[in-house]
Formats: sequence, structure tokens, C-alpha cells
Amino acid sequence: MTERRVYPNLSSIGKLLGAESARISGDYAEASSLLPAIPTLEGKNRLIASRVLVASHVGQAKASEQPDVAGYHLGEARKVIVKEYSRGRPDRIATGLDEFVHDTPNDLLADEAKYLLTLAALTGNSEILDAAQNRMNTVIETTKDNALRAAMVFDMQRLRYKDGENSVKYEKVKAAFSDIATDTYQHDRPELVAVAASRYLLTAQDREDFREVERGLVIFENTVNQDQRLRHHLIDEVTSEHNAKEWGKHTADENYVALSLPPRS
Repeated sequence: MTERRVYPNLSSIGKLLGAESARISGDYAEASSLLPAIPTLEGKNRLIASRVLVASHVGQAKASEQPDVAGYHLGEARKVIVKEYSRGRPDRIATGLDEFVHDTPNDLLADEAKYLLTLAALTGNSEILDAAQNRMNTVIETTKDNALRAAMVFDMQRLRYKDGENSVKYEKVKAAFSDIATDTYQHDRPELVAVAASRYLLTAQDREDFREVERGLVIFENTVNQDQRLRHHLIDEVTSEHNAKEWGKHTADENYVALSLPPRS
């Protein structure tokens, strides 16, 4: 077990900055340990802390081979989403949001979609998968953040390909990857591109399209060169796909299905 570091003298803002750095680095347990008291934060910092905490628990769920451990972390993420994410509605957004928040309502919807996709993998529940895709479609249709839209389109095309693999769907995955893997996004939004490149090269590998595997790896390395903390994403995606297969060997627990989210109004 990795020993957790202790920060007794850090302010709430200092802990938030440390948690976000840990999240970017893939140390999700460290990130979540630094944010036990979100109510001590206000305004944009509280919303950012909520997003970091949700991402950290979803990251820990995806890294967990045991369904009960994954379910625990998804439950912790759900508590934050249900309690805090209403603060991100358009009429509650403060001005001067941190760079972490680009398009707050759609950032939150994207977070919820990632949560629901992980829960769908854990439960095998098609209604939960539909709820995730509905949120993704809303982001695609409404966001003004072109990088976020491109990332959502790529993930949607990849989901459609996995639902019924064929060459037509694969070509759409390739085209969507080209849209997110631009030089501009590699420079300005390297985390989005690093995640997409990791997923893309795994998809191409399953397809035995080794030229595209190499393409994905080159773009991943180019992106990681922007920020070495992003290197963990490839391992994260490999681990996540393995664990999803392990989860599929277990009968879905109704308690996990109950972790779904209420419809977005």
C-alpha cells in the first residue's frame, strides 16, 4: 500500500491545488484524500474541488478489478454529483472561472457521462449506458468548447464501434480521432488528447491496424511531451479495459444499478 502524504498546514486552496495536481498525475487516491471537506470552499473553488473529487473516485473505480471496490468509489462520486453539481447550473456560474472549467454546464455533463459509462461497464445495464450517451449528445449539441465537443464525438464513435464492429464504424472512429488530435489541441488541451490517443491506439490494436496504432502512439508521446504527468493515461486505459472484462464475469448487483443518476432537466 502506498503511504499517503500528510499536509497538516495547507490551506483549503492549497489542498485543492495539490489535489488537482495529483489528479493530473493519475494519483487519484492522493487527490481524493486532499479533499475531505469541500464545504469549506466557496464559489468556483468549491465547484472545481467537486469535479476533481468526482474524477478521482471514478479513476479509482476504473482502476479496481474488484466490483465491490469499484462500486464503493462510484458511490462516493455519486454523492458529490448529486449534492454539488447543481451549483454548476448556468445561473450559478461566477465570473472568472479557473482554467480548469471551460464550459461549466457541459463540463459537468461530461463528468456525469464518464461516471455513467463506468457504472454501465460495472453493471452491464443498457439504460445506464443510454443515460451516458444522452449526456454526451447534449454536450456535442450545445457546447461552445470545440475541444470538448471533439473529445465527446470521438468517445461516441468509439462506443458505436464497440457496439458492432465493422469497417464503416471504424472509419468514423479514425475521422473523429483526427478531429481531436490536432496540433492545436495537443498544445492547448493535452489531457483531452492524451486520453483520446490512449483509447484510439487500443481500438486500432484490437483491429490489428498497426499503422494506426503507431499513429496513436506518436500523438500520445507528442502530447505527453507537453506535460509528463499525463503519461499514466495509457496504463489507465489498458487497466480499465481489463477490469471491465473482469466485472463482466460477475452478476450485476442491484445496489450498483441504484447508483445511476436522475435524469437531467
